[in-house]
Amino acid sequence: MSIPGSFHQHYHFIKQLAVALDSWLLGSILEDSFTISKQELVMLFRKNNEQLVVKVISKFHSGFLLFENTSYHKGSNAQACFESIINQQVKSVKPHLYNRSFLVMFSNNQSLVFKCYDALINVVLVDEDEVVDMFRESIQNDWTYNSSEFEVKDDAIINRLNTYQFEPGKYWVYKRELDDECYLSLSKQPDKILHETNNPLDAATLFARYALGSLGFKQTKISRIASLEGEIKRIKQQIKLSEQGIKKLVHESPFEEIGHIIMANIHNIPKQVKQVELFDFYNDKKILIKLKSDLDAPANAAYYYRKSKNKKIELEQMEQKLLNLQQKLIGFELMLEQVNAAQNAKQLKPLQVSKKQDMVFPFKRFVVQEFEIWVGKNAANNDILTQKYSHKNDLWLHAKGVTGSHTIIKHKAGKSIPSQVLTVAAQIAAYFSKHKGNTLAPVCFTLKKFVRKPKGFEPGQVVMDREEVIMVEPKLP
Repeated sequence: MSIPGSFHQHYHFIKQLAVALDSWLLGSILEDSFTISKQELVMLFRKNNEQLVVKVISKFHSGFLLFENTSYHKGSNAQACFESIINQQVKSVKPHLYNRSFLVMFSNNQSLVFKCYDALINVVLVDEDEVVDMFRESIQNDWTYNSSEFEVKDDAIINRLNTYQFEPGKYWVYKRELDDECYLSLSKQPDKILHETNNPLDAATLFARYALGSLGFKQTKISRIASLEGEIKRIKQQIKLSEQGIKKLVHESPFEEIGHIIMANIHNIPKQVKQVELFDFYNDKKILIKLKSDLDAPANAAYYYRKSKNKKIELEQMEQKLLNLQQKLIGFELMLEQVNAAQNAKQLKPLQVSKKQDMVFPFKRFVVQEFEIWVGKNAANNDILTQKYSHKNDLWLHAKGVTGSHTIIKHKAGKSIPSQVLTVAAQIAAYFSKHKGNTLAPVCFTLKKFVRKPKGFEPGQVVMDREEVIMVEPKLP
């Protein structure tokens, strides 16, 4: 079966279910019948002023039957089905011998055939041997009907079914410990009991609710993991391209220096040439400089000065884009961890990103002179910040000798951290520590590459291989 070990579509259960349905539906009138999707059929019966609801659901490569004594409100998306038996009375419900199917016969001599065949579950309306209508029209084989096909004559199948041991009139819904799967059983099992009943209609309904909830959660979780992994892969590729672009821009010969070299050789540059080899007095070597042939030497120098100014703007924009991508990646990776850890639909529900809503950044964040300062929120969050989301050249800070938040100053390619930024970051680190109430507090700092977490250390605990100390007033900027 599609749900391993479950007997919700086993012959012995379907047979007992049909017998119970015969009593439940006998004499009732089919008031309405409709589909609310390609996966769900609803049939409303009326008996002694009571509404009886039968649902057939095809999901997760299996089929489910639900039976309810409740009022059902038909939605606007309902599509009529089996119209020729509306207002017809149920004459009987009969199981097919040794088959996973049964007949519901109506007063106009038409019959509904319930085929409980796992992923191929279907309900077919027949008039003698002609198919009139069906629930799942896409199952092409069901358009051909022959009543004799439901007569099982295979002796091996009959003998196997006759020798099967079970407890008649007792049904259990279990949750398997091995794979956390729900299943229906006709005998006692060692797994966790979710429900026990003597009514096969209740057994089918309760199993369907448990199984649909469990399978729906698993499918949603798998889908969400795949979506997050795809987004993470895409962002990592963008980060890689951004880092390559920044590296290329940083390591290019500074345009301002090229402008100075041109101005120093203004009388040695021929007119209307596309390139010239000049001595680079910054690096003590000759370099080939590209020129615009329609410009003279001073104009070419001015062109490179403009490029130098634009380069600074471009580098700042690229660094900000990279930072935004890194922050976005952190949010998605942390969400992926939470999705993987989710145990039920309630835990999974908030773990999705709306296109209209930005990812929540998981650390405290400050910006000082365009330098990003990130601060951990607790011991576990400190570990995530330091171990996963800090670059080796980030500056790492922590209040000395007491518990407190890990704090980092994100490095900027080709730029050193100003002393004022260091001071502010140290003040923040002292503020989010046991030194908060002191007038002055010592804060140690070092490059992240000199911070390590030995095996067995508690959350938030690390070791610094080298450090410097600064005294600051604990406060926020």
